[in-house]
Amino acid sequence: MTQEKQKNILLFSFSFILFSIIYLCWVKVAQPSPEADGLAQLYSPFKNYLLGSLHIGNQYNILKEQILGAATHYPEGRLLLSWAIAGLGLQKIFLNFPYLLGLLLILPICSIPFFIQSTTREKLYLLLILFFCPVSQISIKQFSLHGFNVLYAFLAILFFRSFLANRSRFQLLGFILSFWIAIVFKHLGLIIFINLFATFLIYSFQKKKVDWELTAAFVFIFAISLPFYTITLQIEYIYESFRHNQSINVLYFFLVAFLVLAITFPF
Repeated sequence: MTQEKQKNILLFSFSFILFSIIYLCWVKVAQPSPEADGLAQLYSPFKNYLLGSLHIGNQYNILKEQILGAATHYPEGRLLLSWAIAGLGLQKIFLNFPYLLGLLLILPICSIPFFIQSTTREKLYLLLILFFCPVSQISIKQFSLHGFNVLYAFLAILFFRSFLANRSRFQLLGFILSFWIAIVFKHLGLIIFINLFATFLIYSFQKKKVDWELTAAFVFIFAISLPFYTITLQIEYIYESFRHNQSINVLYFFLVAFLVLAITFPF
Protein backbone atom coordinates (compact mmCIF):
# COMPACT_ATOMS: atom_id res chain seq x y z
CA MET A 1 0.00 0.00 0.00
CA THR A 2 1.41 3.36 -1.03
CA GLN A 3 1.82 6.26 1.38
CA GLU A 4 -0.80 8.23 -0.56
CA LYS A 5 -3.40 5.49 -0.08
CA GLN A 6 -2.60 5.27 3.62
CA LYS A 7 -3.16 9.02 3.97
CA ASN A 8 -6.45 8.78 2.09
CA ILE A 9 -7.66 5.95 4.33
CA LEU A 10 -6.71 7.89 7.46
CA LEU A 11 -8.41 11.03 6.15
CA PHE A 12 -11.51 9.04 5.22
CA SER A 13 -11.67 7.48 8.70
CA PHE A 14 -10.99 10.76 10.51
CA SER A 15 -13.58 12.72 8.50
CA PHE A 16 -16.22 10.00 8.87
CA ILE A 17 -15.78 9.89 12.66
CA LEU A 18 -15.76 13.70 12.91
CA PHE A 19 -18.83 14.21 10.68
CA SER A 20 -20.69 11.37 12.40
CA ILE A 21 -20.12 12.95 15.82
CA ILE A 22 -21.31 16.34 14.51
CA TYR A 23 -24.38 14.74 12.92
CA LEU A 24 -25.30 12.66 15.98
CA CYS A 25 -24.87 15.69 18.27
CA TRP A 26 -27.27 17.58 16.01
CA VAL A 27 -29.78 14.71 16.27
CA LYS A 28 -29.45 14.71 20.07
CA VAL A 29 -29.94 18.47 20.40
CA ALA A 30 -32.49 19.11 17.64
CA GLN A 31 -34.54 15.91 18.10
CA PRO A 32 -35.73 16.14 14.48
CA SER A 33 -38.74 14.51 12.89
CA PRO A 34 -39.11 13.70 9.17
CA GLU A 35 -41.05 16.01 6.87
CA ALA A 36 -44.25 14.69 5.24
CA ASP A 37 -42.68 12.97 2.21
CA GLY A 38 -39.84 11.50 4.25
CA LEU A 39 -42.33 10.18 6.79
CA ALA A 40 -44.50 8.45 4.19
CA GLN A 41 -41.81 7.27 1.76
CA LEU A 42 -38.95 6.22 4.04
CA TYR A 43 -39.48 6.59 7.79
CA SER A 44 -42.74 4.65 8.16
CA PRO A 45 -41.91 1.80 5.72
CA PHE A 46 -38.45 1.54 7.26
CA LYS A 47 -39.71 1.18 10.83
CA ASN A 48 -42.70 -1.02 9.88
CA TYR A 49 -40.41 -3.48 8.09
CA LEU A 50 -38.08 -3.69 11.10
CA LEU A 51 -41.03 -4.22 13.46
CA GLY A 52 -42.50 -6.87 11.18
CA SER A 53 -39.17 -8.68 10.85
CA LEU A 54 -38.99 -9.02 14.64
CA HIS A 55 -42.26 -10.98 14.59
CA ILE A 56 -42.14 -13.09 11.40
CA GLY A 57 -38.46 -12.93 10.45
CA ASN A 58 -36.78 -11.22 7.54
CA GLN A 59 -39.42 -12.24 4.97
CA TYR A 60 -38.88 -9.60 2.28
CA ASN A 61 -41.70 -10.47 -0.12
CA ILE A 62 -44.33 -10.86 2.59
CA LEU A 63 -43.37 -7.67 4.40
CA LYS A 64 -43.06 -5.72 1.15
CA GLU A 65 -46.61 -6.67 0.14
CA GLN A 66 -47.99 -5.78 3.57
CA ILE A 67 -46.13 -2.46 3.87
CA LEU A 68 -46.11 -1.11 0.33
CA GLY A 69 -49.20 -2.84 -1.00
CA ALA A 70 -49.76 -4.19 -4.48
CA ALA A 71 -49.53 -0.80 -6.18
CA THR A 72 -46.87 1.79 -5.47
CA HIS A 73 -45.56 4.51 -7.75
CA TYR A 74 -42.21 4.49 -5.99
CA PRO A 75 -39.42 1.92 -6.47
CA GLU A 76 -39.35 -0.98 -4.03
CA GLY A 77 -35.65 -0.54 -3.29
CA ARG A 78 -36.38 1.70 -0.28
CA LEU A 79 -37.04 -1.46 1.73
CA LEU A 80 -33.57 -2.86 1.01
CA LEU A 81 -32.13 -0.86 3.91
CA SER A 82 -34.58 -2.46 6.30
CA TRP A 83 -33.92 -5.89 4.79
CA ALA A 84 -30.14 -5.51 5.24
CA ILE A 85 -30.49 -4.22 8.81
CA ALA A 86 -32.87 -7.06 9.70
CA GLY A 87 -30.44 -9.54 8.14
CA LEU A 88 -27.73 -8.24 10.48
CA GLY A 89 -30.06 -8.48 13.47
CA LEU A 90 -29.84 -4.75 14.22
CA GLN A 91 -33.58 -4.03 14.22
CA LYS A 92 -33.84 -2.84 17.82
CA ILE A 93 -30.90 -0.45 17.49
CA PHE A 94 -32.37 1.26 14.41
CA LEU A 95 -35.89 1.24 15.82
CA ASN A 96 -34.61 3.21 18.81
CA PHE A 97 -32.25 5.40 16.75
CA PRO A 98 -33.62 5.58 13.17
CA TYR A 99 -31.49 8.64 12.36
CA LEU A 100 -28.45 6.36 12.34
CA LEU A 101 -29.38 5.93 8.67
CA GLY A 102 -27.83 9.33 8.10
CA LEU A 103 -24.40 7.83 8.66
CA LEU A 104 -24.77 6.00 5.33
CA LEU A 105 -25.14 9.38 3.64
CA ILE A 106 -21.92 10.68 5.13
CA LEU A 107 -19.89 7.90 3.47
CA PRO A 108 -19.99 9.32 -0.10
CA ILE A 109 -18.71 12.69 1.11
CA CYS A 110 -15.86 11.14 3.08
CA SER A 111 -14.78 9.20 -0.02
CA ILE A 112 -13.60 12.38 -1.77
CA PRO A 113 -9.87 11.95 -0.86
CA PHE A 114 -9.67 8.80 -2.99
CA PHE A 115 -10.68 10.68 -6.14
CA ILE A 116 -8.58 13.84 -6.16
CA GLN A 117 -4.88 14.56 -6.36
CA SER A 118 -4.01 17.23 -3.83
CA THR A 119 -2.37 17.82 -0.46
CA THR A 120 -3.89 16.36 2.69
CA ARG A 121 -4.73 19.84 3.99
CA GLU A 122 -6.54 20.80 0.79
CA LYS A 123 -8.48 17.53 0.84
CA LEU A 124 -9.55 18.19 4.41
CA TYR A 125 -10.70 21.70 3.50
CA LEU A 126 -12.70 20.28 0.61
CA LEU A 127 -14.29 17.67 2.88
CA LEU A 128 -15.35 20.35 5.36
CA ILE A 129 -16.77 22.53 2.60
CA LEU A 130 -18.76 19.66 1.07
CA PHE A 131 -20.07 18.39 4.40
CA PHE A 132 -21.29 21.81 5.53
CA CYS A 133 -22.62 22.69 2.08
CA PRO A 134 -26.41 23.29 2.39
CA VAL A 135 -27.21 20.64 -0.23
CA SER A 136 -25.24 18.03 1.73
CA GLN A 137 -26.75 19.06 5.05
CA ILE A 138 -30.29 18.86 3.69
CA SER A 139 -29.60 15.50 2.03
CA ILE A 140 -28.18 14.01 5.23
CA LYS A 141 -30.60 15.45 7.77
CA GLN A 142 -34.02 15.43 6.12
CA PHE A 143 -34.51 11.64 6.42
CA SER A 144 -35.59 11.42 2.79
CA LEU A 145 -34.95 9.12 -0.13
CA HIS A 146 -33.60 12.09 -2.10
CA GLY A 147 -30.48 12.03 0.06
CA PHE A 148 -29.57 8.59 -1.29
CA ASN A 149 -30.36 9.73 -4.85
CA VAL A 150 -28.16 12.81 -4.68
CA LEU A 151 -25.16 11.63 -2.66
CA TYR A 152 -24.78 8.16 -4.17
CA ALA A 153 -25.22 9.54 -7.69
CA PHE A 154 -22.47 12.01 -6.76
CA LEU A 155 -20.27 9.10 -5.65
CA ALA A 156 -21.10 7.21 -8.88
CA ILE A 157 -20.00 10.18 -10.99
CA LEU A 158 -16.73 10.32 -9.04
CA PHE A 159 -16.16 6.64 -9.85
CA PHE A 160 -17.12 7.34 -13.49
CA ARG A 161 -14.56 10.14 -13.78
CA SER A 162 -11.90 8.04 -12.07
CA PHE A 163 -12.55 5.07 -14.37
CA LEU A 164 -12.10 7.28 -17.43
CA ALA A 165 -8.70 8.32 -16.09
CA ASN A 166 -7.41 4.98 -14.75
CA ARG A 167 -9.52 2.22 -16.38
CA SER A 168 -9.67 0.30 -13.12
CA ARG A 169 -12.23 -2.52 -12.86
CA PHE A 170 -12.66 -1.71 -9.16
CA GLN A 171 -13.71 1.83 -10.09
CA LEU A 172 -16.11 0.48 -12.71
CA LEU A 173 -17.65 -1.78 -10.06
CA GLY A 174 -17.94 1.19 -7.71
CA PHE A 175 -19.69 3.15 -10.47
CA ILE A 176 -22.21 0.34 -11.01
CA LEU A 177 -22.93 -0.23 -7.32
CA SER A 178 -23.21 3.47 -6.43
CA PHE A 179 -25.59 4.25 -9.27
CA TRP A 180 -27.66 1.17 -8.51
CA ILE A 181 -28.14 2.42 -4.94
CA ALA A 182 -29.05 5.89 -6.24
CA ILE A 183 -31.63 4.50 -8.68
CA VAL A 184 -33.52 1.88 -6.67
CA PHE A 185 -34.60 4.24 -3.89
CA LYS A 186 -36.51 6.87 -5.88
CA HIS A 187 -36.99 8.28 -9.38
CA LEU A 188 -34.53 11.15 -8.97
CA GLY A 189 -31.63 8.69 -9.11
CA LEU A 190 -33.00 7.27 -12.37
CA ILE A 191 -33.34 10.78 -13.84
CA ILE A 192 -29.71 11.58 -12.98
CA PHE A 193 -28.65 8.24 -14.50
CA ILE A 194 -30.56 8.89 -17.74
CA ASN A 195 -29.05 12.38 -18.00
CA LEU A 196 -25.51 11.03 -17.64
CA PHE A 197 -26.17 8.16 -20.06
CA ALA A 198 -27.63 10.54 -22.67
CA THR A 199 -24.62 12.84 -22.27
CA PHE A 200 -22.28 9.85 -22.65
CA LEU A 201 -24.09 8.70 -25.83
CA ILE A 202 -24.04 12.16 -27.41
CA TYR A 203 -20.33 12.50 -26.64
CA SER A 204 -19.64 9.04 -28.07
CA PHE A 205 -21.49 9.77 -31.30
CA GLN A 206 -19.80 13.12 -31.72
CA LYS A 207 -16.36 11.57 -31.20
CA LYS A 208 -17.39 8.56 -33.31
CA LYS A 209 -15.88 6.31 -30.70
CA VAL A 210 -17.81 4.12 -28.26
CA ASP A 211 -16.45 2.98 -24.90
CA TRP A 212 -17.96 -0.49 -24.85
CA GLU A 213 -17.03 -1.18 -21.22
CA LEU A 214 -18.93 1.88 -20.02
CA THR A 215 -21.80 1.19 -22.41
CA ALA A 216 -22.11 -2.33 -20.98
CA ALA A 217 -21.94 -0.88 -17.46
CA PHE A 218 -24.79 1.56 -18.20
CA VAL A 219 -26.93 -1.22 -19.66
CA PHE A 220 -26.14 -3.51 -16.72
CA ILE A 221 -27.08 -0.81 -14.17
CA PHE A 222 -30.39 -0.28 -15.92
CA ALA A 223 -31.04 -4.04 -16.09
CA ILE A 224 -30.41 -4.67 -12.37
CA SER A 225 -32.43 -1.60 -11.36
CA LEU A 226 -35.47 -2.31 -13.53
CA PRO A 227 -36.92 -5.11 -11.31
CA PHE A 228 -37.51 -2.53 -8.56
CA TYR A 229 -39.83 -0.52 -10.83
CA THR A 230 -43.33 -1.45 -12.00
CA ILE A 231 -43.46 -0.13 -15.57
CA THR A 232 -47.20 0.57 -15.82
CA LEU A 233 -47.18 2.38 -12.49
CA GLN A 234 -44.14 4.42 -13.53
CA ILE A 235 -45.97 5.61 -16.66
CA GLU A 236 -48.85 6.69 -14.44
CA TYR A 237 -46.38 8.45 -12.17
CA ILE A 238 -44.89 10.40 -15.10
CA TYR A 239 -48.33 11.56 -16.21
CA GLU A 240 -49.25 12.46 -12.65
CA SER A 241 -46.03 14.44 -12.26
CA PHE A 242 -46.77 16.47 -15.39
CA ARG A 243 -50.30 17.17 -14.19
CA HIS A 244 -48.82 19.21 -11.35
CA ASN A 245 -48.01 21.82 -13.99
CA GLN A 246 -50.96 22.29 -16.32
CA SER A 247 -48.88 24.29 -18.82
CA ILE A 248 -46.77 21.23 -19.71
CA ASN A 249 -48.12 18.88 -22.36
CA VAL A 250 -46.69 15.37 -22.01
CA LEU A 251 -46.82 14.62 -25.75
CA TYR A 252 -45.13 17.89 -26.71
CA PHE A 253 -42.51 17.44 -23.99
CA PHE A 254 -41.32 14.07 -25.29
CA LEU A 255 -41.70 15.14 -28.93
CA VAL A 256 -39.42 18.14 -28.39
CA ALA A 257 -36.94 15.98 -26.43
CA PHE A 258 -36.82 13.48 -29.32
CA LEU A 259 -36.28 16.27 -31.87
CA VAL A 260 -33.44 17.72 -29.81
CA LEU A 261 -31.75 14.31 -29.68
CA ALA A 262 -32.32 13.76 -33.40
CA ILE A 263 -30.67 17.09 -34.19
CA THR A 264 -27.83 16.55 -31.75
CA PHE A 265 -26.87 13.06 -32.96
CA PRO A 266 -24.75 13.20 -36.13
CA PHE A 267 -26.68 10.68 -38.24
